[in-house]
Amino acid sequence: MQKSIIFLVLPLCLSSSYSAACEGVESDSQCAAYCYGVLNPCIASMGNLQRRVEACEAAVAIARIALNDRRLDNFGTSTNLQLENQNTSQQLLTHGTAMGRKLEENEIFQQLGSKYYYIEKEEKLNWHDALDKCHKMGGHLASLQSQEELDRFNNQLNGLNRYWIDVTNQFNESEFVSVTKGSKANFLSWADGEPTKDGECVDIRTFNGKTTMNDNSCFANLYFICEKSIEI
Repeated sequence: MQKSIIFLVLPLCLSSSYSAACEGVESDSQCAAYCYGVLNPCIASMGNLQRRVEACEAAVAIARIALNDRRLDNFGTSTNLQLENQNTSQQLLTHGTAMGRKLEENEIFQQLGSKYYYIEKEEKLNWHDALDKCHKMGGHLASLQSQEELDRFNNQLNGLNRYWIDVTNQFNESEFVSVTKGSKANFLSWADGEPTKDGECVDIRTFNGKTTMNDNSCFANLYFICEKSIEI
């Protein structure tokens, strides 16, 4: 653009300046010197004009770059917001699903005193499988710590059935331990004549309205009781 302006203006300037300035000048050399003196300010002005045009074009280019940068920034911000909203929605959905599943699982546990128990009355398993099943439910085989806790099952169990708890002496025949605590069982309440040493795992049963403990083969298929900590 600046070159077009210069090429259009320069011939006009030279033509008019040369014809006006050289009238009455006696020699060509004197005319040339005189014309140079006259045209030099014009050439300088055209140089200034060229620099202004270049500066203007540079400013326009910078403005276009800045505008594109703002558009890119706005696009990036919009994209980030969309991604954040999608992530938030996904997190809420995942959290809600997990909470729903947790509430559904907790519903099968009933509160007896300060603890929550699940009493299995349909499926019979050996002691090891019952232990694993309780773990999969987010709990463990019932770990009874007092006569008060044991008595809470007096009206909960079918007297004809036995139910696994977490006590065993598989690791040391002379000592019954709670696998939940990983230490010696603090509380044992044996039925009359028990333990008979005919098994290494402990079950409970209710007879004549009283719940007591019995040692049994760990491979016997019995019902079981799971315990779980539930925050309300």
